[in-house]
Amino acid sequence: MIKEKLKINPKLKFLYYIDAEFEHYELKAMLDDTKIGLKHFNAWEKMAVVTDINWIKNGVNVFGFMIPGEIQVFNIS
Repeated sequence: MIKEKLKINPKLKFLYYIDAEFEHYELKAMLDDTKIGLKHFNAWEKMAVVTDINWIKNGVNVFGFMIPGEIQVFNIS
């Protein structure tokens, strides 16, 4: 999907909505996300993470500087 969107627009905006049903983040998914992120490093314009899960909010706040583009975290409630 990312490749198709990049054909239309060279900069991408993402919205991640992660509710309380989210249980865990598997290592394979993390590695796949990292590969895509590095392959298209300059394509990320903005990202919003909407969640009430503290470890995700904290992780984004701590490691968000490593992600190119603007990133913000929002609460669901």
